[in-house]
Amino acid sequence: MNNSTGKTTALLVTATAIFSLNYNTPVFSAGLFDDLLEAAIDSATKEIIDSITKSNQTAPKKPTVTPPAASNAAVNTKVKSTITRYKRPTKENHQWKSYKDWSASVETKQDKDGEWITSCAIRTGGDGVSTIGAEISWGNGDPGTMPTVDFNETTYRHVKPMLQGKKEVTWVVSVKNQAFSYPGETYTGFDDSGIPYAINRIQGNINDGDTLELLRAFAKGSTVTLHDDQSGTDLHSASLSGFSASYRKVSEWCGFSPESVLTVAPSATSEPSVSTASLSRPNKAKNIREMYQNWQASVHTFDTVDGDWITNCSIQTGGEGMGSIHIRSSWGDGLPPDAPLTVRFKEATARGYPTRLKKNDNVHWIIDSRYNRDNFYSTYTDAGFNNDGIPYAENKISGNNEFLYSLGHGYSMNLRFGDASKDLYTASLNGFEGAYRRMSQWCGFSANSALR
Repeated sequence: MNNSTGKTTALLVTATAIFSLNYNTPVFSAGLFDDLLEAAIDSATKEIIDSITKSNQTAPKKPTVTPPAASNAAVNTKVKSTITRYKRPTKENHQWKSYKDWSASVETKQDKDGEWITSCAIRTGGDGVSTIGAEISWGNGDPGTMPTVDFNETTYRHVKPMLQGKKEVTWVVSVKNQAFSYPGETYTGFDDSGIPYAINRIQGNINDGDTLELLRAFAKGSTVTLHDDQSGTDLHSASLSGFSASYRKVSEWCGFSPESVLTVAPSATSEPSVSTASLSRPNKAKNIREMYQNWQASVHTFDTVDGDWITNCSIQTGGEGMGSIHIRSSWGDGLPPDAPLTVRFKEATARGYPTRLKKNDNVHWIIDSRYNRDNFYSTYTDAGFNNDGIPYAENKISGNNEFLYSLGHGYSMNLRFGDASKDLYTASLNGFEGAYRRMSQWCGFSANSALR
């Protein structure tokens, strides 16, 4: 029974009751009963006419209820969580959309048995560049059965890939002041055309939460870097700008809720802040150098005549007849963030030639990142001659957290004389973050406070 029929019935019953009262209850006047009866009949007639009219029209839409302001958050959450209301597509659909550094795509088609198959994908890279991405099929968006996330290295015939055999690779996601890491598995070989393939994969299955945690880190992070645990080098780095929008789009196309990824923070951190008091000071000789793209990290542990073990760590770029940038640390009490490090620029010099830098010269340090240009100034320049008569010139700047953060997130660094436009020195920052983290591991302090 619809609403109009119910109202009409109620009105007729009321009219009948009034009619009965009119002839059986003497305390009421006849005129009053007549008026009430007439009003009831008029109302019932109007309801019947309206009901007939509406039955010949399209059923009206349900009224939109505007919730009170205090409940907006709850309503929004409820709407997002019911995204699985979408029906499985039953027609061809091929779409692609780009969101900053990531893209989303969907493909719906019939298989040989006539079944409609929908597959969605998100990725970054491509067009001759290595890619990171995941593919999700309709109905497979449940957190317990998340898909695998793959790094596909761009390979060429007769060229050896970076990924080899069972190389141990860690995916490191930078999220504000934390770094989250997840171990990947490497698969290499050759396709039917003889072209090598190289894949590193974060596995997804019903008992493994690594994929889900990785995607949650992607949603909150700024960059993801694949780190070779054996050589200490970075294999690949990618921006995570646009990941969340791409993931939400594929959730619409493939009919699942994105909220378990986009609204939940990752829970496993790879490098928590550490206390130097909790670490054991090295007590055996060590002399190691490792390259991280354009930066070198080195550690030297030795014992003194008094039987004390000393560990010196450093990172640098340049040298070998050219200017260079150095940062040094020693295992001990004065470690970051308690005491900022010093970053040094050493001008390349030779006997008989004057240095360009003079004592107390002002040096403008310019650090370019993808979105910003950071400017720092230092007037602490020391210049002169050593005991062998060879000139030297060195400019120093405080390696505080702000400066180190800029180095860790930049791609190049230029040094200039004061406000002059002519460059004094130019260096790439590729590999700086990896080298700095390695130095922090060797010398017993956390890199998170600086690199975040």
